[in-house]
Amino acid sequence: MNHLVFELDRLIGQYSQQPNVEIELRLGWQTPERFDTNIGKMYYDFIQEALMRSNMPRTDSVSDVYTQNNTRIITDSRGKIIDAHKKIKVETVDFLLHGTPFDVRLSVCMEIPVKKRVNLAECRYLRSRARNTWVHDDWVYDLTYVTQSEPSGPFTDSLFSFEFELELLKGRTDNSSFLAQSGVMKLCDLLQINPYDQSVISKIKLNQRNKNHLKKRTIVRHNKDNSNRQNDNQQQQQRYSLQEL
Repeated sequence: MNHLVFELDRLIGQYSQQPNVEIELRLGWQTPERFDTNIGKMYYDFIQEALMRSNMPRTDSVSDVYTQNNTRIITDSRGKIIDAHKKIKVETVDFLLHGTPFDVRLSVCMEIPVKKRVNLAECRYLRSRARNTWVHDDWVYDLTYVTQSEPSGPFTDSLFSFEFELELLKGRTDNSSFLAQSGVMKLCDLLQINPYDQSVISKIKLNQRNKNHLKKRTIVRHNKDNSNRQNDNQQQQQRYSLQEL
């Protein structure tokens, strides 16, 4: 767990005070081809039930996402444009969470506002999002049911995905180490991981860093035996359901 906290601490310390930056932890699975953020309906329902049992305030929203010339346009349920921005991936750090149902991606992105007028009729529709949001301390829990306009990649023919992210509230000025510890502990609580159980913690491995320098891209792979799995069975043998933890 120390590696996960260390990397999150580093990202928060480096980026959190920069404008238009979002820092988040995303659940998913590391495959040989990509990091897949679709956690599936079963785990989506499990996380939703756990969050609904909490006393955290909840809000629901429905939005549509369009794109035009690398600009993302967001509309509300009535079709009114509520946001337009260019999204730039700054850095990702992927961890293999063996002993849990998931892997986790630490992600830093910039969302640069676009102020020019947008004609929605000229934009390409991407997806619809039905989102449940909970806020606690410095963190936002987002659970999202996504309907795509087309399959999200060559490895799936489904138009539906279920996603979870834990995002740091913007503008937080607390100590980065405290915020990192807080975020990882919230993730542990949600996944029913005992952060002091070495049988689980020792299996958490840094897998890959991906840093976008805007002009050049750097990828650093770790645990080469994991990043080049011959098949998914090796990973599945090390996974357990939430109830078994």
